Amino acid sequence: MASFDDRVPTVWFRDTTQCTDSDIETASRTLSLGELRRAKRYRSPADRRDYIVAHCLLRDALAVALDTCPRALRFSPSANGKPYLVVRKPAYPSGSPFSFSLSHARGLVACAIASGSSSVGVDVEGPARRIATPPIAERYFTRSEVMHLRRCDPRRRNTRFLELWTLKEAFGKATGQGLTALGETSFDLALGNRVALSLPGSEDSARWHFAVYAPVIGFRLSVAICADAHKTPLVRPWNLRQEEIDFRLTPLRTCRCPSR
Repeated sequence: MASFDDRVPTVWFRDTTQCTDSDIETASRTLSLGELRRAKRYRSPADRRDYIVAHCLLRDALAVALDTCPRALRFSPSANGKPYLVVRKPAYPSGSPFSFSLSHARGLVACAIASGSSSVGVDVEGPARRIATPPIAERYFTRSEVMHLRRCDPRRRNTRFLELWTLKEAFGKATGQGLTALGETSFDLALGNRVALSLPGSEDSARWHFAVYAPVIGFRLSVAICADAHKTPLVRPWNLRQEEIDFRLTPLRTCRCPSR
């Protein structure tokens, strides 16, 4: 069975294009009634599939970490809308033992889990999101990021856009600020396999770590972690079979904020 080491942030992903109708039916059985109602709101079968598989993935991963049943897990929204895990006391008297994040794009889903003392965010985007246009970039990106996109080879511009977008979304999810955080961070991708970051007004900037991955061709997955110690997350495809669990991805880009 899959295992979880709470000392290292872990990201699980799944290529949903490989899911059969039987896989989706099985995944549906792990969801709550509220999740099933929200899934039905998606008009596109592909989007409905991704929602179901994503929430099943999160439940399965947390169930492994907590050694419990996926359907037994309960979630509740915090004041900023970010969900948190409701656990029964006194098993975890200090609250939820884990920080987690979930993301789904058409064709790929992912979830990230870290120890409760850390904050984690994950975001995935793929070729279905072809929005690397000046109006979108100018609305959500900083001036330096917009200039970087304009200088990009047109053949690589959409990929660079996805990397910037997922980095900023992952940060917004980790902080609980969502889209409001997009304009507050500025990433520089013109450094090969490194990412430079400007994080104005953050007293704990040195605790932030970022990484970008390519789990499936055409897709980008970014992780943002706020923790006392830097630990590169383990990024793995979801599979409960032990013989495949040692596979992990190498990041395309990494970033650690300097101490102020």
